[in-house]
Amino acid sequence: MNNGPAKRPVGAAAAAPVGVLAAVATVALGAVGVRDSLQAAGVVSGPSWTGWLAGKVEPVQPGDWMIPAGVIAVVAGLWFLVAALRPRRVTHVAVGQDGVWIRRRDIARLAAESAEAVDSVISATAKSRRRTVRITVRATGDTDRVATDLDTTIGQRLAVLSPPPRIRRRVVEEH
Repeated sequence: MNNGPAKRPVGAAAAAPVGVLAAVATVALGAVGVRDSLQAAGVVSGPSWTGWLAGKVEPVQPGDWMIPAGVIAVVAGLWFLVAALRPRRVTHVAVGQDGVWIRRRDIARLAAESAEAVDSVISATAKSRRRTVRITVRATGDTDRVATDLDTTIGQRLAVLSPPPRIRRRVVEEH
């Protein structure tokens, strides 16, 4: 059963740790609320936990530090909100139209392997960025011919990517 192409893989959400902490805090507050409800209904004996906390907080007087702390808390909350709603970063590139995806480091690996197959190339290293593959090649002989062969070979190998990356190459002549 083919349901069409696979969804694009993306990185982890930026606000995931904050979400986990907020979930734990919400569960803890819910547990305190349930316990106090049971205490008020007479099912559980003992003092109210929220009443105890209110008694401890009551003598606290406003301090000069509270306004800057409140502003910092609001800014941090807005930052977490923006981080949670922002689209996650793209981590893979499509190979053709069939729902197959490849990581950027594997694109660099493909480019380096293709470059090493070119005649006169001694070694090749590649780095892949968002839309560009940068390749540095050590070669002997005619560097212009090697550069042309690199463009052709790597271009053909990476043409299946959607969109195909730009290729930036540097040929270093070895003696």
